[in-house]
Amino acid sequence: MTEKELRNRLNRLTGEIPAETHRAYLSAASSGKEKTVMNKKISVGLILALILAALTATGFAAGIVYNQEWWYSNRNSFVKHNQPDTYEAIMRHRVENPEQKQSEDALVNVAIQDVSWAPEAEKLTISFKASLKDPAHYELHSQWALDTDGAYVGEGGSTTAIDDGEERAVHWLWRDQLGGGSEERGYGLIPGWGPVADMMDDPGKQLLLIDCKGIHPQGGELAMSNTMDSFRTPEGDVVFVMECDLDWLNEAYAQRMQAYAGAYPDMKDYAEQQIAAAQAARALIRDGGLPCVLTYTVVRYMEGMADTDLYTGSADGQVEFLIRPGASQTEK
Repeated sequence: MTEKELRNRLNRLTGEIPAETHRAYLSAASSGKEKTVMNKKISVGLILALILAALTATGFAAGIVYNQEWWYSNRNSFVKHNQPDTYEAIMRHRVENPEQKQSEDALVNVAIQDVSWAPEAEKLTISFKASLKDPAHYELHSQWALDTDGAYVGEGGSTTAIDDGEERAVHWLWRDQLGGGSEERGYGLIPGWGPVADMMDDPGKQLLLIDCKGIHPQGGELAMSNTMDSFRTPEGDVVFVMECDLDWLNEAYAQRMQAYAGAYPDMKDYAEQQIAAAQAARALIRDGGLPCVLTYTVVRYMEGMADTDLYTGSADGQVEFLIRPGASQTEK
């Protein structure tokens, strides 16, 4: 195996093996050609051992399921440690791989990994994973990873800005730590931020950006307020985790919406529509299950594309799934 081949192998494994192994691997790959045959044999043996270690580490990474259980331990441990009742309620009602059906999509597979209906915590939580159907030609990132600092201004901005606070004329792609840690980041570094081509794994591929539009009961327009997180796995998948409020489950919701309409008269029609949608959703629950729809968008990114195409020219997709309130992991 040549040094170039070894370096290419390392590039594919970057982020999946420890940094010290990475450095040792490169050191072995670039060992001097003038050394003795015995030294060369030792170097080859060392290289093979390091390859085995790297592959083992990659195997462990590939075995991780980046679902809610992982997320609450790694990216949102605050809830686990500071709101234990909420965390325990979510875990108690968590159901893996609920009944689901994705609409036709030529680009990505979207699968709901787990869902938790926890009315005692007034939370509906869900994680889903998007995977490429053709990873040889496409690379997938969350649309949230584009210009997360909000500094993109288009025409008239700087094309060479390297400072987070500077106005700039090119899109930046941001890469974060998988666990949401505070490790050093910077311009052109991974994790870090910089021009899209510099931050892709393979700039020769077509970049796809996926975004989640939301979740609502099937056949209704109930707007469930939510918070959302997205991240990219070492395998190149994009995972979203959503926490939706279940404040609409009780009749007090109608009173709150009526008060909202009183404070904002121009929102009266919206408030009345939400009251009716909440009533319809509660009726569905009484029938034993809540059929829901997850909607998402995928856009093909091209450098210099118009903002209207970037933010409104995407292809829509959806996943229909069934929530069974009262179910738990052991009852699914």
